[in-house]
Amino acid sequence: MNPTSHTLIQRVKDPANEDAWKRFSEAYGEYIFAVLRKVGVGEDQAADLRQEILLKLWKQLPEFDYQPDKGKFRTWLYRIIRNAAYTHMKSLHSERQRDERYFQDNFIENEEIDRLLREEWKAFVCQKALDNLRVAFADQSVEIFERALQGVGMPELAEKFGLKENTIYRIKNRVKERLILEVRRLRHELE
Repeated sequence: MNPTSHTLIQRVKDPANEDAWKRFSEAYGEYIFAVLRKVGVGEDQAADLRQEILLKLWKQLPEFDYQPDKGKFRTWLYRIIRNAAYTHMKSLHSERQRDERYFQDNFIENEEIDRLLREEWKAFVCQKALDNLRVAFADQSVEIFERALQGVGMPELAEKFGLKENTIYRIKNRVKERLILEVRRLRHELE
């Protein structure tokens, strides 16, 4: 069983707890990388910057006073990622000695970064939830659900899988209901 975010955060505050740090890195590393790529950081640089952010988190978490009633962990994480991305883009600007126009044209404004952070978080949690459902459902059920999301109609799906339309509809809804529950569970665990 995966610990809740609060439990994991408490455990990862101990720098010697390698298991907690491994779980933390696995839980949030992919998200950090995806956000960095979305805001325009190159793949290699995003991988390096992800490691820098994880190191910064490792150093700051022992002092972090997590109070879920005052705010989500995700908000603090957003701020660290946003600041790291900003600092990175600013250093690129300095290194390249471009004029002010280059920086303004190529850097995404804070509001845009915040929007990207939120969107990428939703996509990250949904993808993790769908990956978790692959264990609980037959491959065919998940494929039906995914194809329905892509806009494939019930008649086409029924023909492709050799099932009745109402069976396709029930499968799609069953997977959807479980996905919603899994997203809620993951949000509670990770946020």
